[in-house]
Amino acid sequence: MIRKTLFAYLLILSVLLTACNGTPLVIEISVPTATASAPTASALPSIVPPMPTATHPAPTATRAAAVPTATLAATATLPPAPPTATRAAPTATPDRMIITLDALPTDAISLPANLHLSGKVNLMPFEKQLTWRIFDSAHQVVAQGTLLTQGEYGSAGVFGVDIPLKTGNPGQWNVQVIAFSPRDGSIVASGDGVIEVK
Repeated sequence: MIRKTLFAYLLILSVLLTACNGTPLVIEISVPTATASAPTASALPSIVPPMPTATHPAPTATRAAAVPTATLAATATLPPAPPTATRAAPTATPDRMIITLDALPTDAISLPANLHLSGKVNLMPFEKQLTWRIFDSAHQVVAQGTLLTQGEYGSAGVFGVDIPLKTGNPGQWNVQVIAFSPRDGSIVASGDGVIEVK
């Protein structure tokens, strides 16, 4: 662009001089060639400001806090229960009388002799009275009588008596303690044992 403009100026000047003198004028003009090297990218000022890089923090997952749910427990306040009377369990009363004899002599007895008869009952008999009887080997009654039981009504009791033995058939004798019913005279309970008489 500069070279074209300069050449136009020279051409106009040559025409003017020729018109004035009649002699063509030859002018040699060396036009320096502008070898302007294009500025390198490094020499050019950076006119474009660096674009700011938006550094947005990565969104963190924020979990909403759990809204506490109001739990209303219906607690009914009851009045205290009245104290209950603690009653002792009644003691079971046996409905059947049992007569148990203590150990009788195991050695043979020579007559005459005294026999100590003792034992216990689990239930007190009527009027605390028991009947005892002794049978010889021929099943004949050789002695009989009554005795009183020691204890309280409705509970167990014990008894004991000394019986004189005089005569009878030798051999095994049967000793019996009996409780009779006051209503009909039937046997309510009995305890039995055996002695040897020689």
